[in-house]
Amino acid sequence: MAKSIRSKSDLPKWFKLSNYAALRTMKPVDWSQQLMVRSAYLFWLKHKAELSLSMTKGSAYLKLVQSARKNPIIDVSKFEDDVGAGLGHLKRIENKQELEYVLGVAPMNAWQLYNAYHRLPLKLRKDIEKIYSQEKSFITPKTVEKGETERKSINKRYAEALNELNFWGLDTLKVDLRFPDTVLIQQFENYLRKRRKTSHFKNSTYIKLDTKKWAKYNLLAYIDLLIWSLETETPITRKVYADTLYGNDTLNSETIRKTLEQVVAQIISRDHADIYSSIIASQIP
Repeated sequence: MAKSIRSKSDLPKWFKLSNYAALRTMKPVDWSQQLMVRSAYLFWLKHKAELSLSMTKGSAYLKLVQSARKNPIIDVSKFEDDVGAGLGHLKRIENKQELEYVLGVAPMNAWQLYNAYHRLPLKLRKDIEKIYSQEKSFITPKTVEKGETERKSINKRYAEALNELNFWGLDTLKVDLRFPDTVLIQQFENYLRKRRKTSHFKNSTYIKLDTKKWAKYNLLAYIDLLIWSLETETPITRKVYADTLYGNDTLNSETIRKTLEQVVAQIISRDHADIYSSIIASQIP
């Protein structure tokens, strides 16, 4: 490991804080794209030992990061073929496409419905189809009783299967639009409260999406220096970060510790990246 950077004069020559000025007027959707690019690479850098992955100079994410050292506002569209179409999905959301993929509450599309059903165990699916596709030519007290017993059994097995599938974090719900909003909202809150108790996805807090504050704190510049620090195994002290990002401003190394480090810890989490995408999508008129 190289010696720690203890003076901003020892930082890499490619770094220029003035290159990040455009972020102050950037829209949240564009901010998220820039963060998604860096968070994927940052996640790998922080976990490369346990992930046992290799990343060469020709790899897609490294190309993205290298391009950021020439111009920190990465043109994501140039790299979609290398790293997958996911990087461009926020642009499509901005055009009011694919909203159902990122909103936390939205109608399932055909693909999601298909996958929700076909993740159920095969035997359960066959039993569901057998019971609910039967056409009875006559009804007697016996057939009614048998049908009720079968449906109770199937519904119990279905509920158990849904708990097993909770790994994906998706529930299928009925919403009866005949009911007034006040009733539906209250019932949804009741459902959510009960569901959280049985789900391993518990209610959580997240750092508010505040791009103006992030621009003021030079969050993206901090991340780019952090990436370089991890790549080269050259630690940068909080004081150097603060001197570089804020100069003689009232912001200081405590801003690094209390704010930027906390934001970075969350944005490299897949769940929080999805939360930010969902928030942005919900704000699109």
